[in-house]
Amino acid sequence: MVVDEYKRRTLRSLSLYREAKTVMPLGVSSNYRYFDPYPIYLSKGKGSRVWDVDGNEYIDFNMGFGALEVGHANPRVVDEVNRAVNDGSILGFEYEK
Repeated sequence: MVVDEYKRRTLRSLSLYREAKTVMPLGVSSNYRYFDPYPIYLSKGKGSRVWDVDGNEYIDFNMGFGALEVGHANPRVVDEVNRAVNDGSILGFEYEK
């Protein structure tokens, strides 16, 4: 019953899973990302929420195993990352900042 609803709501994830299985074991890059009957494939995250490729919204209780304590796409973090990237991405030498 729950699995049937899951399958009905995640058809695009199923398609991506089938494609991914042709190049990766279990169709995922980490065994933590696999679950039966197949994993969902996410398209974006904002704050404490994530959305899958089928448009379903979820609360992200995992939050990057603790790495995202401030949430997905936190504006302050995004601003700092953008500022840093504008200075150069991989300079290859020591860097004053």
